[in-house]
Amino acid sequence: MIRFASAYDVSRIAELLETLFESPNYRTVTHDPMYVMQNLLAVLDEPSVDLIVAEQDGVVQGAACAMTQETFLCPDMNMYEQFVVSDNPMQVRYLIQELKRLKVERGCKRLIMGISTMQNPRYVRLLHKLGFQDFGQTLKLE
Repeated sequence: MIRFASAYDVSRIAELLETLFESPNYRTVTHDPMYVMQNLLAVLDEPSVDLIVAEQDGVVQGAACAMTQETFLCPDMNMYEQFVVSDNPMQVRYLIQELKRLKVERGCKRLIMGISTMQNPRYVRLLHKLGFQDFGQTLKLE
């Protein structure tokens, strides 16, 4: 089941992110769990941020976060993925599909995946299968 995250989920999301930062793809990134949890709690009330979780049998198995905004470079409203994390490829698929749905619901022109997500070759292959196209150093879905 995919749902919006709550304060109850923050410590589990931080655990998932810790495993992400321990992977070879992210080994150069410094990870401070308390800092991460404080920021996750802060974004729960931020209307421009969607923090979602994939839950199975009552346990959070994955999470994704995206920010909706205009930038000074582009007048269109875009959704910028901040992270997608799960050990289960099917959960990753469900999380990305939900971000795609939220993109439309939020009136965004495109969903742009974060550069950190591009470090995971499995995610990149999946994103291509889901219709994402190359966009500089990342991928986008119009």
